[in-house]
Amino acid sequence: MPPSDILQSAHSASPWTVMRDGLRSLPGIPEPDDDLRQTGKVADTTDSADSDEQMGYKQSGIWTLLGLYAILAFFASRGHGFEHAWMLIKSFFIGDIAAIRSIGDTLNILLPTAAAIVVIELPLVVVIGIALKNLYGESKSHSLLKAFSGNKRHYMMMTLTVVAEELLARGLFLGLPLLLTGGQLPTFAIYALFILGNGIWALIHLGNFKNRSERQLLKVLPQFIGGFALTAVFLNFGLVGSIVVHLAFNNLLMSVYRKGTFNQDEIAVIIWRSALLVGSTCVLWFSYGKSLFDLSYWFYGDNFAVPGWQWQHYLLAVLAITSALTILGDLLLLDVLPEAVKAMEQIGYIVIITALSFGIFFGLGLLGVAIDIQVLAMALVFLLVRRSGSANGMTRVFWIGLPSLMAVLCAILALGPQSLAWMVVLVVTLAELPDRYFRFRNAANDGYTV
Repeated sequence: MPPSDILQSAHSASPWTVMRDGLRSLPGIPEPDDDLRQTGKVADTTDSADSDEQMGYKQSGIWTLLGLYAILAFFASRGHGFEHAWMLIKSFFIGDIAAIRSIGDTLNILLPTAAAIVVIELPLVVVIGIALKNLYGESKSHSLLKAFSGNKRHYMMMTLTVVAEELLARGLFLGLPLLLTGGQLPTFAIYALFILGNGIWALIHLGNFKNRSERQLLKVLPQFIGGFALTAVFLNFGLVGSIVVHLAFNNLLMSVYRKGTFNQDEIAVIIWRSALLVGSTCVLWFSYGKSLFDLSYWFYGDNFAVPGWQWQHYLLAVLAITSALTILGDLLLLDVLPEAVKAMEQIGYIVIITALSFGIFFGLGLLGVAIDIQVLAMALVFLLVRRSGSANGMTRVFWIGLPSLMAVLCAILALGPQSLAWMVVLVVTLAELPDRYFRFRNAANDGYTV
């Protein structure tokens, strides 16, 4: 359906129909039913789009995406992200590399800027996708979601793929030359390397189309255009920044593919987490005179020890933050399937990921990367141990697990390594164990194998 037809029929079509057609038109975004049918959770019928049960799954995924989009837009506006994003992109287009590097690279700038770029990119990519669908017709051979079928390590697969892409497109073609020249690469060379690296990266995505007849160059136009923003981010925030923006965009798109349902056990989790949130916040405020807003100190780099804070303040703050994020995830209907909340993983696997995470943390420190960005990178790697049963479950690991883990890591850095054991034990005992009990019961009630 071309854009004009969508606009003309908007008065009679539901918001879901318009959004669904726009998302289906994106290169590499197959229908949500395909993934659901592969799992056996939804019957494969001839008129699958008209099935009430399937429609419910797809609509909930759409509202998840729209809810995340609205939160990101609000966060970006409150954190001056749109101003920073506009400055980055404008400076990149006019060739003012010095202006790009003058914006600042702390978390309080990176996170709202990343949110703003994702908010700007999504409608742009949807419009391009609709135009490409109108030009070439719907793709029949794209295999993106098939890679997720039967795979319980969606977050790992997505993260490692994005890291590899950013290492190629930005790290190899721009990062390495900038490193070798001490950051004194001529402007014309930066743009020549950008076009080369970004073009190769975009062309690689043609391999997603199994049918060679569908590999038209214009179909990777969204990737090439998205590379402009990613490169501008890279020039200011470095490789970690471009990886975060890339992951954020992918995890926003993938939030539409849901498999789980909302039931009474989800309500039990929300009640428990709400009690923790209210209790922790009230004790922190009324008994100690502290506020969660004091933790904005964490976003400015250098030191995580908030003046006047003791161990009990950090513990209450972590419980409040993780509970608030969990509630938000449940209200957005982000998937929590048994694979995503497994109580134990292979010990050796956890040891390897932990060692890798600390290695990246200290390695970035030796390269002069700000400590708050080091924490962000460390959290991204730590989350590789998490498993999920759907693409939407993967987005929960990113949107809920990442900030939760960062809060724990920041508290540990503020208190020192000796706090690691008791902080983890208390958080798990007070928050995670009841949470997991209800979610495993939820999975059993829904017929999943635990």
